[in-house]
This record gives sequence, structure tokens and C-alpha cells, in this order.
Amino acid sequence: MTNTDTPRIILSGFADEAANQKTAVQQFAAFAALGLQYYSLRFIDVGSGVKNVMQLTIPEIQKIRHLENEYG
Repeated sequence: MTNTDTPRIILSGFADEAANQKTAVQQFAAFAALGLQYYSLRFIDVGSGVKNVMQLTIPEIQKIRHLENEYG
């Protein structure tokens, strides 16, 4: 069996369930501590209160992208 025949498993999770206050930093820190690189955003506080991901502004999305890079 070669490497290409081995199935790949990707673990992910809902990041908001890893953070009591739903802050972006809490969510990214928790997933980084667990070694998880894939996540689903549902509810997040980027500094102006908890919002559904569909309600985020462009600057808030940019801040999340910066945190993604910071936390790997």
C-alpha cells in the first residue's frame, strides 16, 4: 500500500464550543492547543459582541484572518 492509498482523515470542530465567552482569541487558542487546524465558525466575538458569522463586517473578517495566521 502506498501513501496515496492511505485515506486521509481531517478533524475539525465548532470553535465557539471551545470558548465560554466566544471571543476569537479564546477560540483560536483552544484549537491551537489541541493541534486542530480546521474549524467551523458559527458565533464569534471579534471585539464588538458575539455575532453570527454571517453578521461580521469586513474589518472583523480581516481581524479573524490575522488571528488565523497568528495561531496557525
